[in-house]
Amino acid sequence: MAEEITILSWYEIDADTRKQLEAFHPNLRVHHAPTVEDLEPWIAEADIVLHGRFSDDLLRRAAKLRWYQSVSAGVDKLLTEDFISSDVLLTNASGNHPISVSEHAFALLLAMTRRIINSYGENNLLDTWQRRECVELYGKTLGVLGMGNVGREIARKGSAFGMKVRGYDPRPAFLPYLKEMYLSGQIEAFFSGLDVLIVAAASTPETKGIVNGHLISLMNKGSYLVNIARGPLVVEEALIEALEQGPLAGAGLDVFDQEPLPADSMLRSLPNVALTPHLAGQTPRYRERVLTVFVENFRRWVQGESLINVVDKHLGF
Repeated sequence: MAEEITILSWYEIDADTRKQLEAFHPNLRVHHAPTVEDLEPWIAEADIVLHGRFSDDLLRRAAKLRWYQSVSAGVDKLLTEDFISSDVLLTNASGNHPISVSEHAFALLLAMTRRIINSYGENNLLDTWQRRECVELYGKTLGVLGMGNVGREIARKGSAFGMKVRGYDPRPAFLPYLKEMYLSGQIEAFFSGLDVLIVAAASTPETKGIVNGHLISLMNKGSYLVNIARGPLVVEEALIEALEQGPLAGAGLDVFDQEPLPADSMLRSLPNVALTPHLAGQTPRYRERVLTVFVENFRRWVQGESLINVVDKHLGF
């Protein structure tokens, strides 16, 4: 009989997915572990973890762990020194976010430019009828910081709105819907004259704090910033100052330096901020896509083939 493989999964593995997995290795034990605490009773037995959280304490106890499949593309919170130096193979869910996250980016942007949040507060909660001028996206200059899978889809959608789209990334991306592409050393030129900035870069030591007060000051007066990447990419103090004093007219944020966002955060009290609790990728279709990647990677793992979306733990992506 084949050696038993133990999988700890953030998602509850449905019967169809389990059948697919068992087609490649019939002797499976699967435990549903939606929280870090749920991992603890089984971690010593785990061969594979499909999850989004971990800790050095769990890693020390995971004597059998050989592969960690992240349910997200960003793995910055996993990459402690101990995890980086371990022999555990790390794969991520890159390529599964573009649709849901790019849609959410524009939902946040439109909530501000079309005055949806302000109108709801004024007209629904205060029982008034205030009509205010809105902002069109057509013809505006959109800068997409980070031209990975999500950034490319954001750029495509921006072009569909009739925006003039710029991209910034250390690696060149020449796409038909990009008007301009900026590389390392050209970040000031990239920021200069932007009407909208959408942050979509990976979180690495090099990108931490990349969106600072000086660069924001280069954007046009009345501009907008959306962050659907990671909170630490944007210097929060500089963002708040730019929202209060200009040039930003508004910000749409799905990610923050500290999550959950503290109750006393100034971002909660500013009238020109749209906040969501890191849910841009939370759709049923996203779960389906992640499990599809996991099943394919499981097949490859069992059969000794190279896995897809392997993360260089030293680079962070």
